[in-house]
Amino acid sequence: MGDIRLFHLISGGAHELPSNPAAYERDLQDIFQKHLHALTGIDFLAAEYSTGQRHRRRIDSLGIDAAGCPVVIEYKRSRDENVINQGLDYLDWLEDHQAEFRDLVRSKLGDARRVEDFTAPRLLCVAGEFPRQDVVAARNSRRRIDLVRYRRYGDDFISLEWLHGEAPPSAAASRAVTKPAVSSDPPSAVSKPDYERYEYWSKTDDDTRALFHKLEALVRSFGGDVRTDSFRSELSFKRFTSPAAANAGGRWRVVAYVYLRVRTGLRLLISSSLLRGTRLDDDFTRPYDNGKYREMAVHNDEDVSRAEPLLRAAYESLGKLPGAWWTTRTTRQGAARGLYPEFPPPAASPASPPPAPAPPAGAWSRAVELAAPEVRALLGALSVRGAPEPEVGFELAGAGGAVAAEAELGWPAHEVAVLLPGREADAAAFATAGWRVLAADADDLVEALADVFADTGVQAESEGAR
Repeated sequence: MGDIRLFHLISGGAHELPSNPAAYERDLQDIFQKHLHALTGIDFLAAEYSTGQRHRRRIDSLGIDAAGCPVVIEYKRSRDENVINQGLDYLDWLEDHQAEFRDLVRSKLGDARRVEDFTAPRLLCVAGEFPRQDVVAARNSRRRIDLVRYRRYGDDFISLEWLHGEAPPSAAASRAVTKPAVSSDPPSAVSKPDYERYEYWSKTDDDTRALFHKLEALVRSFGGDVRTDSFRSELSFKRFTSPAAANAGGRWRVVAYVYLRVRTGLRLLISSSLLRGTRLDDDFTRPYDNGKYREMAVHNDEDVSRAEPLLRAAYESLGKLPGAWWTTRTTRQGAARGLYPEFPPPAASPASPPPAPAPPAGAWSRAVELAAPEVRALLGALSVRGAPEPEVGFELAGAGGAVAAEAELGWPAHEVAVLLPGREADAAAFATAGWRVLAADADDLVEALADVFADTGVQAESEGAR
């Protein structure tokens, strides 16, 4: 898109509109969040979403697409080689907090059942430019990653180019499409998959392909609601789940992923959440991807027989609500929020200390909403003392525009940052950049900040607060 030039034909002349990046990352984020559905087809849910005290990060934007898949959105005004890794970290967090996301959808859109598929969450990265390595990584990833390059032309025009992923249909095309009625029955005709689409299909040997077809026949024997999908990087067996079972409309869900390799033969991956309560043979299966999957190597007919009970267990789990489909932690969280009435709520945990009092209503309401509980009382004290409003979740830019460190509260005009405990590496990065770094749990923090702002011409009261 760097070669595209945009002209405004007016008054008999052609006037070129200069291309320029957003002045600040926040400006880019505000544009997308305000017009997210029009630009991407994604419904906006939340901005600067806190990932909690253990993870201690903030997701730029959270959304949900038309298919009911959760979407993590990250913005970079120019170029950042860490944007994909940062986004993948958020996807991992999201998969561990499914009930929390459903609760967010319920509160924003009024219907948590719209979340249909946590097996395919999306990462949408928006930046002025992407290094070639990011495009290659997105193409080879098993994750759904969209890379969108933007250009600003003056104040009134913006262009988007999908370097990877599928752009949403235009508004005109969307109006012309009629959404088919949801059926509780699987499609009656399933076309034969194009096995050649899988890049290793033609590279492996006939014996391995024969083993695959035996596994395929085995899974199909479980019921008429099974199909095989072929993609460039993987093959998979899927089961069609009805709206009653999935609580979200009929969808094809993965029973198992299959990989063929010349040297290692055939590998199966089954989600561990589908195998809860199933006896696992450690001589045949092993944990994969930090335990999210169970991996097994299939070399002969005996291994096919050993894989049968695991494949059947995964198939049957997909027919239950929510059964083994949800992780144990997610089920507990969802039951506690009343999302799964068929599950009793968990036993009450010991009472935790009461949270710190929130600042007065109307005082820096946006900052208070985004900030961690540990600093909300601090915000209340600062707001009544005439201090400047901070940026919550401030990101310090390093070399090449990459995020070098993050502070819970930041005042870039004064080069002052407040960090939560345990962020020593971030504190060192801010200090190296010449910032004054203060700990959120430090004594006389309000007074220390008041002195800083007074030194730079900001009026503050002299009395301290602890």
